[in-house]
Amino acid sequence: MPVSAALLLAVLNPMGLRQATDAESRTLYARLAAPFYSAAGQAEIAVVLIDDETLSAMGESFPPSFGMYGALVETVEMAGGRGVFFDLAFLDKRGAPGSLEAFADTLSLLPVVLGAPKTALDASQCGRPGLTNLAPLAARAAEEAHVNIAQDSSQVFLRSTDPCRPGGRPAAAAALYRIWCAGRSDCSVPDDAAPMAVRWGEAFPAGYAAAHPGLHGLDAVCPSAAHRLLRSARILLGELGYGLGGEQSLRLPPLCSYHPVLKAEWLLAPDGTHADARAVMDLLRERMVLIGGSLSGEQDIAHSPVFGDVPGVYVHAMALDNLMTLGSRYYRPWPGLWGGLGWNDLIEVLLLALFGWCGNWLRHRYRRGRQEENAWRNVRAAALVAGLLLLAGLVVGLGTVLACVEVLRFEPINWVGLFLACWVIAYPMVVELLERAAACPRGGWRRNGRAA
Repeated sequence: MPVSAALLLAVLNPMGLRQATDAESRTLYARLAAPFYSAAGQAEIAVVLIDDETLSAMGESFPPSFGMYGALVETVEMAGGRGVFFDLAFLDKRGAPGSLEAFADTLSLLPVVLGAPKTALDASQCGRPGLTNLAPLAARAAEEAHVNIAQDSSQVFLRSTDPCRPGGRPAAAAALYRIWCAGRSDCSVPDDAAPMAVRWGEAFPAGYAAAHPGLHGLDAVCPSAAHRLLRSARILLGELGYGLGGEQSLRLPPLCSYHPVLKAEWLLAPDGTHADARAVMDLLRERMVLIGGSLSGEQDIAHSPVFGDVPGVYVHAMALDNLMTLGSRYYRPWPGLWGGLGWNDLIEVLLLALFGWCGNWLRHRYRRGRQEENAWRNVRAAALVAGLLLLAGLVVGLGTVLACVEVLRFEPINWVGLFLACWVIAYPMVVELLERAAACPRGGWRRNGRAA
């Protein structure tokens, strides 16, 4: 009965239980694996953020002027940046006469990718306003890429269908990766449209703390590449309820990030914002620079399993990093199998059946063997059975996850659900052993000849 109940929970998904444990499995594994993510692409990417403080410091209103955007492109070009991506849409003319054309001219200084505003539903909508950026900008841009993020910010489709564009539209990360790969022989540009399951790193970027006084000391409190195994172990123990130092000790300080995040005013007015101009320019040199916003009038918030709620441009930066680091071997969601179920669900059902068989074998073996009349031995047996099944669920679940992720390059299976299912499978035998202990005569509670 417990095995059947566990299998039904895995397949039927009552009240979204399977989806909830699926999401927790992905999130927790992402946190456990973040310390081990390769830093091969970290020094190739920088993020520039425009927020309310930027507008105040630069004397701008919302939306910012084309002149400010053009100045950002010019600064990146002077610093030696390799390309720029705007995670912003430019739909309306504004500002002084000629400002739009001046901004468009800066797009010729280096490859610039613009975010496509949205995708047409069908071919009849092609050519309507609002589907592309302003014509002078679209004509000069290297690419207009889609900026869609799926599955709670954990997936990016490297190519989306677009009825107005034969062959579809590349994602921002894919478009930037092709620019970055120009002239390189070590790139493997993916040709298929398989979605990416974004993998996150957490190590603090080298040289970032020198960019501004507000960042000083972060390299000492944000995660580093050292003690990776210890940090993963603390995260796992914290999730199991035995965190060393409590849950607060596992949370990252707010300004921690995997790529350097530079405020736009540090680029445009370093003297007035106390930024270190040389350090800022060094963090832009030879990098792909992604420019995004976190403004009160235009919220673009995504979720990172490592850093929590972040501006959406962070996800595009991490997806680009995945391509730089992994190439065509980036991580993918599981393919579908039947009726909304995937191959991962089949693996989970087989593992549940295995755990159920082990639980029943232990139960029947105990019933056939000499049943203890000593209460303490029954209690120890109950603890042993529960511990073995839970340990098996954790070890086998994590081991299967490692095989699926690191060998097959798929997302983690629902190992949190497997761990919880082991509780369900172990429960009947634990209850039976404890009931037998409670029914033992008073002498059954003696240990070493003494009353307990």
